[in-house]
Amino acid sequence: MNEDKIIVFIQGLITNEEIRIDTEDTSIEEIEVNNQMIKYSFNKDIYNAYWNDEKFSYSITAEVSFEELVKIIEGIIKR
Repeated sequence: MNEDKIIVFIQGLITNEEIRIDTEDTSIEEIEVNNQMIKYSFNKDIYNAYWNDEKFSYSITAEVSFEELVKIIEGIIKR
């Protein structure tokens, strides 16, 4: 049984450019993690989450459970 999972984390400086996220066949939800609003979607067994602070934008694409996704986000926000 193959247990390989995809987890991609991207951090970048906030610019005036737009971020486009494919939400076809899904909807955008929001959760609050450590006082930070996170937008996420779930499609084809993969979560996509994104948020920003005053300086950086963050995105995660992960083939994990929702609970695992939240733990990953918590770990990133604490840093």
